Amino acid sequence: MSEKSHKGMIGVYQIRNTVTGDIYIGASLSFGNRFKQDFSLLVQGKHPHTELQSHWSQYDPTVFEFSILESLSHKSMLQSAYTKWLAKTDAYALTPMVPLPYSLSGHVSISRDLKNEIRMLDLGTFDASVRELIDSYASSLNTQDE
Repeated sequence: MSEKSHKGMIGVYQIRNTVTGDIYIGASLSFGNRFKQDFSLLVQGKHPHTELQSHWSQYDPTVFEFSILESLSHKSMLQSAYTKWLAKTDAYALTPMVPLPYSLSGHVSISRDLKNEIRMLDLGTFDASVRELIDSYASSLNTQDE
């Protein structure tokens, strides 16, 4: 399966260190986005999971495997699947144990009516408006980090 086909797929995944056997389990509303985010943070040396980041820095990146443990049909199933996989394996948790519908997902979902209301305001295209919101949010996150 290509990375593009993983975009938007919901489920539980693992990153495994093939040298040490350590497993890091995460849950995501989009495997493609999550993989890109984890990989980018690891390469930058900024992954919030310090144990994973330490191993990434210590070993060659090619010793890590990213794999899907369980693909789900709806996000309401994600928390229980994640909890199940953590209990089933001796693994480190990558995703905080918070109600997942409230965690950042990388997705913006709004109704068709709201899209039409945005268009009627004549503020530009819907995509441009969403991009502006995302950029503003990202900028505020960067300001908080400084």
